[in-house]
Amino acid sequence: MSEGQSAIIRDSFFKSMAENKKSFLLYCDLIHTVEQMPNKLAGELFKHILSYVNDKNPISESLIINLTFEPIKQSLKRDLVKYEGIRQKNIDNANKRWNKDNATASDRIPTYAKNAVSVSDSVSDSVSDSVSDIKKNIPPLSEFLDFCKTIKEINYTAYEFSLKSKYESWVDNKWKDGNGNKIKNWKSKIKNTIPFLKPQEIKTSRNSNIPQI
Repeated sequence: MSEGQSAIIRDSFFKSMAENKKSFLLYCDLIHTVEQMPNKLAGELFKHILSYVNDKNPISESLIINLTFEPIKQSLKRDLVKYEGIRQKNIDNANKRWNKDNATASDRIPTYAKNAVSVSDSVSDSVSDSVSDIKKNIPPLSEFLDFCKTIKEINYTAYEFSLKSKYESWVDNKWKDGNGNKIKNWKSKIKNTIPFLKPQEIKTSRNSNIPQI
């Protein structure tokens, strides 16, 4: 006998016969005893049983009633133990099903979360790789302008502001031109773009042509 079963039996002896119960069990073989009793005593025995299962603690002055009721009383106690055992088992099974259902529902969340993290990591890695590739293709502004200074077809000073603006617009557009095309060869691209840039007017001093003495 397990510790749990022993606890149920122990508690059942101190438990009310009528608590949480609307019925009780009498065995058919009781008729063999009742048939040998006068109707008056048989009726008194039945009333005695009903009083007992309703927690009224009946007391009889009849020795026959007391002797006849004692085995019935022990049988009712044993049935109470069985009843409490089955009742507790049903409660435990219900709790297990409840916990299992809750665990199954909660397990789904980490699965989705895990997939979400996986997708997020994948997207993040992809974006990081893409950004890394873009950065590799973008030269520093100083390198960009130094190259522009070597272009003989333009007056660098007049185009400096426009060249810087064009560089910044390409960087802001993730190194793409105004049409959304990736810039693969920026040196060739800037040479082809210069004719569309607006040079700044260079102001000269009135005395700039006067020779220095």
